[in-house]
Amino acid sequence: MMVINVYPSESEWITELIPAILGAVVGGLFAFWGANKATRMAHKNNLDIIEKKNKELENAVILSIGEELRGLFDIYHKEFSILFNSLKEQFFLTTYYKITLDPFVVYKANADKIGIISDDELRNNIIKIYTFLGKFIEQLKIYDTSFNNLCCKRASVLGEINGTDFNAKILANLNTQNIIEMLRDYIRVKYNNDRNAISEETDLKIYDFLQNDHAETENLHFQSVELKNIYEKIIELNGLIQKDIELLSLRNKTTTS
Repeated sequence: MMVINVYPSESEWITELIPAILGAVVGGLFAFWGANKATRMAHKNNLDIIEKKNKELENAVILSIGEELRGLFDIYHKEFSILFNSLKEQFFLTTYYKITLDPFVVYKANADKIGIISDDELRNNIIKIYTFLGKFIEQLKIYDTSFNNLCCKRASVLGEINGTDFNAKILANLNTQNIIEMLRDYIRVKYNNDRNAISEETDLKIYDFLQNDHAETENLHFQSVELKNIYEKIIELNGLIQKDIELLSLRNKTTTS
C-alpha cells in the first residue's frame, strides 16, 4: 500500500515562507517610506504656509507703522521745524501745542506684534522712535504748563504796574520782553540793582517779579532746547526707518514680479 504525503516537507515550507515574509517586509517598508515622505512634504508645506503668513503679517505691521509715521511728519514736521528754528532768535519757544488726540493708534494696535519684525535694527528703531515721541509729547505738556504760568504771572504783574489789562496770550512776544528789559533797566539805574536799597513798594514788586521772571525764562529755555534735541533724534530715527521700509517695499515688488 502506497502512502502519499500531502504535507510539504520542512524545507519546502521554509522555502515558500521566506519569500512571503520578505515580500511583506519590503512592501511594508515601501508603504512606510511613502507615507513618511508624504507626511514630511505635508509638514514642510504647512511650515511654508505658516512662514509666508508670518512674513506677510510682519510686512503689514512694518508698512502700517511706516504710514503712521509718515502721516505724523506730514502734519507736524513743517510747523515744528519753523518753531524750533525760531530758537536761533528767541530765548525760548513762544508758542505751544496742545495734543488732545492719541496720535499713535497704529503702533498701539500692533504693539504685541513688534517682536515678529526679524530685522533687529529696524525693530529697535521703531521702538526707539515711539519712545522718543511719547517723551516729546510729555515734554510738550510740561512746557505748556510752564509757558502758561509765565504768561499769567506777566499779565498779572505788568497789568498791575501799568494799570492796564494785559492779554496773557501775547505776553511772551518781543514787545513784552522789551517792557521787561525797560523795567530791569529802571531798577538797575534807580537802585543799582540792590534789593536792600529799594524803598518803594511798587519798585520792590517789580524787582521780585524780574527775579522770578528770569528764573522761569531760564527754565523755559532749558525745556525748549530739550524739546528741540528730542525732535532732532525723532527726525534721525524716522529717516532710518523710512529708508528700511523703502528697501522692504522694493524687495516685495521684486519677489512678486
